[in-house]
Amino acid sequence: MSVTSHIIAFLFAVIVLVLFHEYGHYVAARFFQVKVRRFSIGFGKPWYIWRSKKSDVEFAFAPILLGGYVRLSDSREEKIAKADLPFTFDHKPILQRTIIMLAGPLASIVLAFFAFWLMLVIGIEVPKPIVGKILPSSLAQIAQIKPGDEIVAVDKRKTNNWRDVVADIIMRFGDTDVLRVYTTTSPLATPKLHQIDLNKIVIDALQPDPLHDLGIVPYKPYVPAIIGEVQANSPAFSLLQSEDKVLMVNHTKVSSWDDLITYVQAHPEETLQLKVLRHKQPLTVAVTSSWKFGKGWKKVGYIGVKSIPVVWPTQMLRKIQYPLIKAFVPAWQEIQNLFVFNGVVITKLILGKISLQVLGGPLSIYQASTHALQQGIESFIGFIAVLSVMLAFFNLIPLPGLDGGYCLFLLIEGILRKPLSVRVQMLIMRIGIILILVLFFRAMLNDVLRLF
Repeated sequence: MSVTSHIIAFLFAVIVLVLFHEYGHYVAARFFQVKVRRFSIGFGKPWYIWRSKKSDVEFAFAPILLGGYVRLSDSREEKIAKADLPFTFDHKPILQRTIIMLAGPLASIVLAFFAFWLMLVIGIEVPKPIVGKILPSSLAQIAQIKPGDEIVAVDKRKTNNWRDVVADIIMRFGDTDVLRVYTTTSPLATPKLHQIDLNKIVIDALQPDPLHDLGIVPYKPYVPAIIGEVQANSPAFSLLQSEDKVLMVNHTKVSSWDDLITYVQAHPEETLQLKVLRHKQPLTVAVTSSWKFGKGWKKVGYIGVKSIPVVWPTQMLRKIQYPLIKAFVPAWQEIQNLFVFNGVVITKLILGKISLQVLGGPLSIYQASTHALQQGIESFIGFIAVLSVMLAFFNLIPLPGLDGGYCLFLLIEGILRKPLSVRVQMLIMRIGIILILVLFFRAMLNDVLRLF
């Protein structure tokens, strides 16, 4: 897919997430008859504003698509006519104000629920968590995990796919006991326990790869180094043909498609001598590689070729699909699991058990959205669901500047029987916003470090 398609998909995901979240606030405010001044997608000076004649609400679209806001009528922020005071946010009962603030995260959860439900109804095929290779002298090798083993549980939590395995490992980062991994070689075999000393895990905080840190390489089918397609206007265009079999690159033997791609990626902007077999006749082709951003936004070489279709053995895949009604339960379980995962990770970030280098910013989200889109529409729907849950979770954190922070103010108001002074609230809000900006810029810095 083109870069333009990836950018459009990324912007679509962000706009949908922000739209649903803010629409939750908007609907709740209108239900309780609070005057809405503006509904904005994005921050900054609006590119476009449309005013509804019926409700007198401004609907705006702004350039900084890192969120949005619903501006409510509030007598603490502007002069309000006495007749309009009953329609201001600050003159509504605490319960109504709390519901309005919680309506945004609730809308995000609803979006996530139906996105997960749709993905599960459509059905998605995922690789089983079967080990392909074990790196020498790794923790996995010491724990006697072997190629061909299927990881069926981590710390007694069932694992249906590699995402489950990775999430369970991440939740144990920073702990000092043992990680219990259960594997089996067949569905009828009794799971075998492997114990990994968590004190010995060395984590690359900037680019964490839990499986690699343990020494586990997931299984993937063997793909021969046969050209399936040559992209137009690429370095290999007119030089290589479909069905060419690559035998060597610069005197280095090529046994598989992975061998070819690994070598090419490691040599950007270099002339590569490819020995190929074409119609059973050997010949040598000189191709000058170009470059693009790869994993971690690092500069990698490419020549513009694709492999023949990858065929996964049926026994290595797990089809996850449910009927319309039965899909509701696993969809909700996905949301619960993500809330637990985010809660554990946030707690460990606060306690210093996980480095702030793991935070990702807009570039990381763009890269993740691109990867999800490449996997198919089902994966992209699941990606939107995951981001929507994360948006709901982080907005519920009782931090000033977030929905949860405002709910904390309302709780204090209920206990004290009076609101905190505007001056105190503004001071706390500024501190909260500064903290959020610090975390945001730290995430952006991590993105830049990953880029270079």
